[in-house]
Amino acid sequence: MTGSMPKASREAFMAAWRGEAKDPEVRALRAAMEDHPEFFPLWDALDQLGDQEIEVSGVNPLLHVTFHAIVRQQEGREDIPEVSRLLQIAQHRGYSRHHAEHLAALALSHGVWELLYQYEGEEVTRYRQRLRLLGLVVEDPELPQRLLRGALRNQPCPCGSGKKLKRCCLSFVESVAEPEVGLSPVMWLESPSPYVMPEFARMVDQSDPWLIVHNLSAVAAALEEWGATAAALQAHRQMREILQSQEPDRPEDLDFASMVEEDVITLALNHPELAGAGLAALDWLAAHGFEGDSAVRVSHQLDRAEFLTYLGREAEAQALYDQLLEKIRQGAFDRELRELIFDRYEDWQHHILPQRGIAAPAGSAASP
Repeated sequence: MTGSMPKASREAFMAAWRGEAKDPEVRALRAAMEDHPEFFPLWDALDQLGDQEIEVSGVNPLLHVTFHAIVRQQEGREDIPEVSRLLQIAQHRGYSRHHAEHLAALALSHGVWELLYQYEGEEVTRYRQRLRLLGLVVEDPELPQRLLRGALRNQPCPCGSGKKLKRCCLSFVESVAEPEVGLSPVMWLESPSPYVMPEFARMVDQSDPWLIVHNLSAVAAALEEWGATAAALQAHRQMREILQSQEPDRPEDLDFASMVEEDVITLALNHPELAGAGLAALDWLAAHGFEGDSAVRVSHQLDRAEFLTYLGREAEAQALYDQLLEKIRQGAFDRELRELIFDRYEDWQHHILPQRGIAAPAGSAASP
C-alpha cells in the first residue's frame, strides 16, 4: 500500500478532515481517516507539507485510508457481493471490522489503479475472484501453503475462474502466504524508537493502544524529517494522552510513558524552539523516578541546561554547570562522565549560549 497521491487528492483529504463533507465519498473518506488515530497529527499537518511525498515506513497513509473508504462504499453493492461476503466471513471468524477491511484491501491492492478508475471488464472480475479466494483462506488458513505445493499449481484455481492456479491467482496466493502479510495485515510502522515489535502487532487488533502509540512514534519521526516539528510534538502529546487513559499506575504503562518523554527530549534537543516541551519532559521523568543511574542524571542535567538557555534562563543553566564542575573537582564522576560534561560545557559556551532566548515566550526578556 505505497505510492504518492496527486495534489488534488491531497486537497480532498484536507477538505474531508476539516469536515467539509459535501458528498458520500468525502464522508466515507472522513470516517476512514477518523478510524486511524495514529495518523491524526499527519491529517492536521497536511496543509503544511506542500508537495512532500507522504510515506511512513513504506505505507502511504492517504492510500491506506482510501482503501478503507473504497471497501466501505463497495459493501452491499450487488455487482460486487464478494466484498460483503468476505467482511461477514472474517468477522464471523473473530476478525475485527477494521481487520476485515484490511483483508478486502489485500484484494483491492492487486490492480488498484484499474479499480479506482473503472468498474467494468476483466479487472473487476479478477477482483471478485481474489475476494472469493480470500474468503476461502479465512475459513482455511492453511490453504495457501497447500496450494503452493508443486502438483496443485496445475489444478483449477479455487477462485472459480476455471483456469489453472499457475495461470490465475498464483502470485496473489504467494503474497498471502508470506508471513509478514498472510491473514494478519495489521499495520505496524517501523519506528526509530520502537515501542512494540511486529510479533506483538500480529497478536492484537489495530485499535490496541500500545500499537497506536508505537505507530504514532513512526509518524512523529516522519513529520520531524519533513520539517513539521510542531506536528511531531503533537504526535508525542497524543501518545502521552493515550497512555494516560490506560491504567497510569501499571509499571509497563509508566515505562512506555517514560519512553515518550525521552523521545520528546530528543526532539527538543534537535529543535530549540521546542525547549519548553523538553523541559517539561525532564520534569516528568524526575517526578516519576526515571532519572536512573548517575550517567542518566548527569545527561538530564546537561539537557536541562540547554533547554533553560533556549528559554532565556541562562543564569540557571550556568548554575547547573557550576554544580557539575564542582563535583568534578571533588572527584565525583568517572572519566567518561567528566569528558561528557566538559564537551557539553564547551558546546554550550560556543554554540548554545549565543542562541539564548530563542524559545523564550513572547514578551519575556532573557537574563543578561
